[in-house]
Amino acid sequence: ILNKKKKFTFNAVFCGAHGIANDLESVLNAAAVLKSQKREDIKFSFIGDGKMKDKLIQIAEKKKLNNCFFLDPMPKYLLAKYLDKSANVGLMVLKNIPAFYNGTSPNKFFDYISSGLPVITNYPGWISEIIKKNKIGICVVPDNPDEFANGLKFIADNHNQYKKMSNSAR
Repeated sequence: ILNKKKKFTFNAVFCGAHGIANDLESVLNAAAVLKSQKREDIKFSFIGDGKMKDKLIQIAEKKKLNNCFFLDPMPKYLLAKYLDKSANVGLMVLKNIPAFYNGTSPNKFFDYISSGLPVITNYPGWISEIIKKNKIGICVVPDNPDEFANGLKFIADNHNQYKKMSNSAR
């Protein structure tokens, strides 16, 4: 993906429900940190629908987050093509609720890794253990937009690490 300045654009993608439990505001907060740091090369795509989608769009507009894009849900075969061709990292985010740490089964995680995408997660538990053990992404502490942004910058800026994570994910 190229932006108007012909610089490589790194696309962080969230797929799935835009609900209260998904804590997508944490992603918008990381997007705001990156925008304040002039990291115009890192973009965010939110694919899906849900109760919070309109509010998230309003927050992004209010904060002038021109690095965030909201797409409608798409059939699985189109999502697979999008992930393969347009995404660089998958986002697994949930609210910081201990019951989620080991009590979730986020199916989009498997879509990400089957597409060879490194994954960033903001919650502890079995997903973060898989990510750490297999070196397929980065686990950041919940509720810390600076650390979330730093994780994205690390993957975007370290091509060799990105390739290793991508190969391990696939």
